[in-house]
Amino acid sequence: MTTSPTPQTEFEAWGQGIYRFADDTGVNKRDFGTAVLFAISDVKRQWLGWYRVETARASDAALTGAGSKALGEKSSHPSRFVSETPMTVEELCGPILHSHGGHTGYGSATRQVFIHLASPRQSEIAISLKILRSGLIDRPIRLYTKKNPMFDRIYLIDLNNEWGFVTFLMSEPFSYPIRHINVIERLRLIRRNFVGA
Repeated sequence: MTTSPTPQTEFEAWGQGIYRFADDTGVNKRDFGTAVLFAISDVKRQWLGWYRVETARASDAALTGAGSKALGEKSSHPSRFVSETPMTVEELCGPILHSHGGHTGYGSATRQVFIHLASPRQSEIAISLKILRSGLIDRPIRLYTKKNPMFDRIYLIDLNNEWGFVTFLMSEPFSYPIRHINVIERLRLIRRNFVGA
């Protein structure tokens, strides 16, 4: 395995968590927002890039300390996608290295995203993400996450044809020293550190 992610054109996407910010006294479900954690890997499954998607109200909800509920966790199965030009698992939102034309600074690893709910099954939540101005991906990326049976689809209302932002969080080896995908303890640590939920 390489010591850092290398540019590829074929990837897998893994839906890892869907978290609904909510107030038990709230009535309007659209007021609180939703955060989605997902990862992408190269098809050889050597490296993972972790990303967070937030609907418009999710950032405010996290900052004000609103609680969240896990509507789904762990990938039910990965989906495949291709990039027009080679990129690493860290560059879904655009290049982050100076040598690739990236720059450091607030928002440099964030892109606007259009979110569409497309789940026909009771056991999983399927959403598609169309990332704007990434310059690399021209088709939506599908995420399939195992649905928490305690929650109805009504809680996902703000993921249907909604705008949000996708942000690169970090990269790590896919399975060294242990497997990092679909591991609930790992997922909850990332949720706590990056979603604030």
